[in-house]
Amino acid sequence: RLRQWVEESYGKAHSKGQLIETHRKLLFFHETFILRCQSDNLMNVITQPIASLEDLKALLLARGHERYAGEPVSQMAHALGTAWLAWQAKASQPLIAAAFLHDCGHLLSGLPGTPSAQGVDDAHELLASSVLSAWLNPAVTEPIRLHVAAKRALVCDSNYSAHLSDDSKRSLVLQGGPFNAEQLDAFHTEPYSQNALRLRSWDDAAKSPAMQCLSFDAAWDCVMASTHVSV
Repeated sequence: RLRQWVEESYGKAHSKGQLIETHRKLLFFHETFILRCQSDNLMNVITQPIASLEDLKALLLARGHERYAGEPVSQMAHALGTAWLAWQAKASQPLIAAAFLHDCGHLLSGLPGTPSAQGVDDAHELLASSVLSAWLNPAVTEPIRLHVAAKRALVCDSNYSAHLSDDSKRSLVLQGGPFNAEQLDAFHTEPYSQNALRLRSWDDAAKSPAMQCLSFDAAWDCVMASTHVSV
């Protein structure tokens, strides 16, 4: 898939500016995926078997009660709280679905406890976007893939970083820390970067036990409205 993307992207670049933009995107992909997937920790991740969206639904219902690693809420509460904020912001159904599923990579991973506390980056955003792309369209999977990158972009502002939870600060170091200027420029060339930034803001705000949550059925309806194949 990577080889096909590179060939198609460079094949469509007919000017120096387009070549530079394509090269920036490739560098960004290398930074956020290839390098992190080469780590010994990530290579040892064992994912939960997911062969369909019904399998995913069953996983969410079976394990959603588990505590969200390093935060005072459950996995399900965080997911539905983030989806509620997206709903309140009148986001599209795919973006609400992305808000709901953005951290499901933590459940897909076989890593126990709080990975960041053990010095492990579980690359949950890459794991989730890769698995979900089999059924859901890019308007769902791309904001999910980029929501950690959005944190790395936003944390360049000290006012933002001061409000991160302790676990988000800890995982930030493992995820590569703040972007440099070139990485930040590359992030903003991503087609779904703005939606990823919106998702990140809801993600950060949905970590309170007192938050309001969208119903599971309403969130799942958004997921099913965002498929690209018959399921």
